Amino acid sequence: GILTDAFHCEKIGVALLGKKKKLYIAYEQGFKAGEAKRLATGKERIMSYEFKMSGGKALVLDEMKTQYENGEYKPFSPKTLYELYEHDLAIIIPLKTKENLTGLIAVGAKKSGDPYGSQDLRILDIVAGQAAVAIENAKYVEEIKRFSETLKIEIKKATAKLEKANVELKHMDDTKSEFISIASHQLRTPLTSIKGFISMINDGDLGAVCVSI
Repeated sequence: GILTDAFHCEKIGVALLGKKKKLYIAYEQGFKAGEAKRLATGKERIMSYEFKMSGGKALVLDEMKTQYENGEYKPFSPKTLYELYEHDLAIIIPLKTKENLTGLIAVGAKKSGDPYGSQDLRILDIVAGQAAVAIENAKYVEEIKRFSETLKIEIKKATAKLEKANVELKHMDDTKSEFISIASHQLRTPLTSIKGFISMINDGDLGAVCVSI
């Protein structure tokens, strides 16, 4: 990778905070199978505390270990500090936008065994800042994509409901027309007979009409 070549380090990994605020491995190089995942599992609270105590700056594990052993610093979890150090990790850099921690970059020790200098830390800090923005933007793009897909599904459902409603309305309209046709036919026959009798009465064909008072 670009970073492993640039810093001549043994390994590098990127862990991001998911929706449930759990770290998951987004990228790894140089780690043994399952090593990066094991190191990230259950470390969310620990790393958040350490970054908070450091003012959001990179954690240089060698310095932290020395300070702890000299009684100058008490890490949240000494066990985690030694675990990371023993797996040849040298620096843990926070990935954050504004005040939000979105993940971290873990950088392994240099192949030469030399410590990381202030220039290395500055470059890593710049890289982490740019990576955090890129990751945040990618999340927004993914959210928009998911929203678009959801919207398409909802529109499809609504269209299906409208089509079903239209079919039902057409059926109701046909039923109404059929009812009116039948009703008209059923009423027309007796009315024709009644009209015939009235006409015969008016014409006197049935004799004089007697009106009783």
